[in-house]
Order: sequence, then C-alpha cells, then structure tokens
Amino acid sequence: MARLLGFLAVALSAALLVPATAQDKKDGDKREPGKTDKDKTDKKKEDPKPKPEPKLEYGQVLSGKLRAVRERTLEIAEVDKKKLYDLQNELSKLPILQRQQRLQKADVYADKGKEYRTADSLRIRSSSPPIEYDDKGFAKQNTAKRERLPNGKWVYLAEFDSLRAGQLVTVYLAKTKTPPKKDKKGLKLDDEDEIRNRPEILMIVITAEPPKGQ
Repeated sequence: MARLLGFLAVALSAALLVPATAQDKKDGDKREPGKTDKDKTDKKKEDPKPKPEPKLEYGQVLSGKLRAVRERTLEIAEVDKKKLYDLQNELSKLPILQRQQRLQKADVYADKGKEYRTADSLRIRSSSPPIEYDDKGFAKQNTAKRERLPNGKWVYLAEFDSLRAGQLVTVYLAKTKTPPKKDKKGLKLDDEDEIRNRPEILMIVITAEPPKGQ
C-alpha cells in the first residue's frame, strides 16, 4: 500500500511539471537564439521605415532634349519647328530604306535651350532600369526600384549623375504664375531674371539615350 501511494505521488508530480515545461519550451521557440526582447526593440529603432515621397504637385510638362547639365540648372531644348519642317521635306525625297538611317541621326531640337532651375528635392527617373555589372563584367539581375508616373507609365529611380547632354527627357515643372517680361520699372528682364522667374523642375524623366556618335 505504501509503495502504491508513493508511486501515485511521483506520477502526480510529473503531471504537474509537464505543462510548465512545455510552455517554457513554447515561449523559448518564439525567441531567436541569442536574442532578447530588448534586441528586437533596438532593431526596430535602428531600421525605421523610409517615409514615402509627397505627392507630386506639378504644372506644365515639357518634352525635349537635355542640352547641358549644370550644378543648379538644366538646359532643355524643345522641338525647332523649322528643323522639323525641313526634315519632313528631306525624308519625303528619300527612299524608304534611307529614311530610317536619316531619322537616327536627325536632331529636330533647338540648338540653344532654356535654362530651368532644379528644385532642392529634384526627382530623377528613367524609363529604362540602370544596368549594373558584377566583378566578372556580367550584367546583374535588375533590382532597381520603380514607380508609376501620373500618366500611368512605369519608371525607375535614377541619380543626378545619370543625366547628360543629348538625352531625350520629360520635365515636370512647378506650378507658378505667368512670369512677367518686364520689371516694375518697365525695363526688360535680363537672362538671369528670366531664369529666376521660370518654374523649377520638380522631376525629370530620361526617356531615351543619345545615339552613338552624338
């Protein structure tokens, strides 16, 4: 009888200990090895989520050729109507096979563009993803971030260093009132005044690279 009571006592003690042990193991599985709750809290503080860019509030949209890239201004040339007219006449006289070759070398944009100041938070995008190469010279898999433009097209994030003369671009200008052509005294504004009165470029999208040889 004494042995039976002793056996029951041991069995009862084991039954009470099993749930606690299982719960401890379950709690332990939730934690990564070697990491505490404090480590997780510190990691959240160190890696905050980047804030999304504010909505682009733009006015006029221009398409043209980038003639020059300067520190605070970009020179944008729009289509020269006379050049375009002359090119159309020239193409009409060429055989079909030669038209494509002529179009590849054609430049219907003004030789001198207008300078526009760039906004402090200038956004630079490209219609093509940037090409990166590994140590062996092979192209890496594209992992560039992209976003959708107001017109619905997808573009890729780019850097200021990717801008160069000869590229075809689309620029989004800030909303602004029509700039005056004369100052308060009635004197005609000089070039610097005109540049200051022009709207800033909020975003520039590279739509095509210059042909080889240009």
